[in-house]
Amino acid sequence: MLIIRREQLETLDKNAERRFVDELAEYLCRRNLAVLPRFPEAQRRMIVGHMIARGRKWGATWKNSLALFADLLQTVAPNFDHNHFIREALERGADTADNRILSLVDRAPHIAWRKAEAARIELFLYTAPDMDPLPLIERTAAALPLVLWDQATPEDARPKAEAAFNLAGSLGFAELQDGPLVLAVARALYGPELTVEARHPWIADVLDPRCSPDMRLELLRLRIALDFGRRV
Repeated sequence: MLIIRREQLETLDKNAERRFVDELAEYLCRRNLAVLPRFPEAQRRMIVGHMIARGRKWGATWKNSLALFADLLQTVAPNFDHNHFIREALERGADTADNRILSLVDRAPHIAWRKAEAARIELFLYTAPDMDPLPLIERTAAALPLVLWDQATPEDARPKAEAAFNLAGSLGFAELQDGPLVLAVARALYGPELTVEARHPWIADVLDPRCSPDMRLELLRLRIALDFGRRV
C-alpha cells in the first residue's frame, strides 16, 4: 500500500503553488506590459504572491477567481477593494466568494471602478495584505527591497524610507501613501541631489506648487519610467 507522508504532501502543495504563481505571472505579463514585465523574475513572483494573498483574503480558492482578482489589482488599482461599493459586492451578492469575484465587474457600479482607478495606490502591490494596518513608514520600508531590488536590502530599507519620508514632507507629498516610496526610488536612481534644478532641470515641474501633489508625484513617476524603465 502506497503511503504518502505529510512531508511529501507539503512538498506537493508547495510545488503546485509555485507552478500556479509562475502560470499566473505569465498570464498577467501578457495582460499588462506596464506592470510585471518591469520587474525581474524573482520580484514578479513576489508581487504575484502578494496578489494571490489579497485574493485569498476575500475567500478566493479557484484559479480563475484568483486570476481575475490579480488582473483587477494591476489594471484597476492594487487597492481597488477599498472602494465602498466594490467592497459591498465582494461581501455579498452571490453564493460563494469565488462566484462573487467572478461576477464582480458586472455587479459593482461603473462609477465605482472609475473612482477606484483614480484612487490607485501602488504600494499595495508591493506588500502583503497583513501589512495593511501598519504605519506607512513600515510598509514603505517593506516594499523598497522589492521595488529597488538592486539597491535596497531589508537591512538598509528603513533608513532609506525615513529619508524619503522627510523629503516627502518638505515637497508636499506627506499625505500621499505612494509619496515616500516614489521619492525613495528617485533618490536612489538620481542621487541625493534630486531636487537640485542645475543637476535635474525637469525637477522644476515636480516642485511646481501650482500643480496638485498627485499630479507632481505622477510626473516624477513618469520621469523614472522614461529614464530607467522602472515601475514604482
